[in-house]
Amino acid sequence: MPEEPKDCGFKSDQYVLVWFVLLLFPLILLQGWVFSVMWGWFVVPLGAPAVGAWHAAGLTSIWTLLTYKAKERNHTHSFLARVAVQACIYMAILGIAWVIHKLMGG
Repeated sequence: MPEEPKDCGFKSDQYVLVWFVLLLFPLILLQGWVFSVMWGWFVVPLGAPAVGAWHAAGLTSIWTLLTYKAKERNHTHSFLARVAVQACIYMAILGIAWVIHKLMGG
């Protein structure tokens, strides 16, 4: 008979918290990097100073705090799936912005 998996004292909510903490920082950095690249493409040519990825990560974090609205959701997908979707959204936005940047002569 197969053995039951050990509980290790963690509940599923604790696993979500651990994954949240581990993945939040890279996701914020990805968002900051995308922001800094797009800033360089569209705002720097207008005379604004360039913004590095770390600075952009801080700015996007502030923006998120100022505009965050808690939503009640019935999550049907895993936490990791939602994080992956968010990362894909950032990269898709960057891809679209790259096309626009190229159309602008960049």
